[in-house]
Amino acid sequence: MRQQHRPGSVYCIDHYVVPTNDILTWQSFMENVLGGRLHKMGGLSTAERLRRGPIRIMMNVSDRHQIGGFLQNDMLPEPSTRGGAPRFGYFIRSEDVGDHLRRLEQFDIPHSDPIKTSEEGQEGTAIHFEDPDGNQLEFWAPTHLPAGALSTTNPTGVGRISHAVQESRDLNKTVEFYSRYCGLDLIESADIPKDTVAMEMTGGGRLVFKEVDTLAPRTGGHNKFLGQHTALTVENDGYLDAYQRLWDELPESEYTPYSKDEIDIDETVLAPRTELHGLEARGERGKHVVRGHFFYDWDCNNYHLTGGVPSDGAMAEYTVGHSD
Repeated sequence: MRQQHRPGSVYCIDHYVVPTNDILTWQSFMENVLGGRLHKMGGLSTAERLRRGPIRIMMNVSDRHQIGGFLQNDMLPEPSTRGGAPRFGYFIRSEDVGDHLRRLEQFDIPHSDPIKTSEEGQEGTAIHFEDPDGNQLEFWAPTHLPAGALSTTNPTGVGRISHAVQESRDLNKTVEFYSRYCGLDLIESADIPKDTVAMEMTGGGRLVFKEVDTLAPRTGGHNKFLGQHTALTVENDGYLDAYQRLWDELPESEYTPYSKDEIDIDETVLAPRTELHGLEARGERGKHVVRGHFFYDWDCNNYHLTGGVPSDGAMAEYTVGHSD
């Protein structure tokens, strides 16, 4: 029997997109270090592809997840300290930690030693590292692997996305937002520091938030770094209901992405909102939605939803239904 959760509960992180200043170097990293396979390259228009070459690349890391790298117009700011935020983790087996360390060393990827920790809501072993553009990553070997955590096709043994670590200037507001709009509950543990909250997704992964006074240069959505966002999976049957709750309660942004009418505004002062996806703004989106697909929390962290169709009655092996 399938476990019951609150309507619109997020099951897992389906994919994410990070900024890059060198697509081909980023692609090699994804292939060598994460076992990724090229899904597609592209650009935002035919003219841009002809002028600049590929400016967008999607890689399959686990059986279904496509990780994106978007070429930026400007050089990226200095990265946060290794193990900082924003950071994305991948499930691995505890017995494979040594193999992953050897691969990082083989490709000269600076990394931490294995860290046994329970400070971000779950117990396990972490290895922190970063991609060539300074985007923070992690191999995560939990004490208890959730169902469907590991890919069956990835040659390196890297599984699906285990968690994301983001910044928050007010943890109380953050908890209320993700409880209300993502159906997530706090993980209660004495091991979690006071400046951290962890919220468990129904598929066993986490969203983790670190309290800061000022947002770091790398925190922000696709209006700050072209394409940057995180996609959260909900059950396909509840996909439109989850969006309707956002549209009913959050304002629509005045900002239209990829347009000539971009608003010069400090986004860090804006409240949560929904916003047109770039495809919607160019009239390329399907007709099953009536408002923007992207949504923002209090701290410029940017998301959209993906609908997952359960396989054999369980979301552990879902296929994508409604999606961006």
